[in-house]
Amino acid sequence: MANWRKTAIQSRSKATERALSRAARELLNEKSFTDIRVDEVARNAGVSVGGYYARFKGKSALLHLADIDFLDAFFSRLNCPHVGSWRHSGLEKQVVGLV
Repeated sequence: MANWRKTAIQSRSKATERALSRAARELLNEKSFTDIRVDEVARNAGVSVGGYYARFKGKSALLHLADIDFLDAFFSRLNCPHVGSWRHSGLEKQVVGLV
């Protein structure tokens, strides 16, 4: 378990994480992080508040989810053959490989 989330292994857990990530992104487009509440993220994702806290340690995990979504999209759009999965080799190594 990472310090901010429980790693999703089962497909249902991965789907829950994707739904929470989507709900968090949508809310972050509408208002500031300070104004977002975990219960509204959970409700918009169709997950209970207990389900949220079973996966994530706290509200700050929403920012980590947003970061992961951004980096996944960024590296997939680069479409560079030498850029592997940043999750496995580390972000710093990927960035150094690009410059």
